[in-house]
Amino acid sequence: MPVDRPLRAAATGGWTQIAVPLVCLGKGGADMSRIDRPLAIRTDGALDLTISGIRLTQTAKDKIAC
Repeated sequence: MPVDRPLRAAATGGWTQIAVPLVCLGKGGADMSRIDRPLAIRTDGALDLTISGIRLTQTAKDKIAC
């Protein structure tokens, strides 16, 4: 699931939250019964990122579009 747009829009040195609806993973072809890690990050370029927390919730504000 590409999250490059919200990451690029995030303020450098600030905090941001990105919500990815799980339905988007299924629409993208993921077999939800075979997911074995909650997060994987891949980039073709440079990335400087600090993650303070990851959680699964039933609802979230500011969801990104599939």
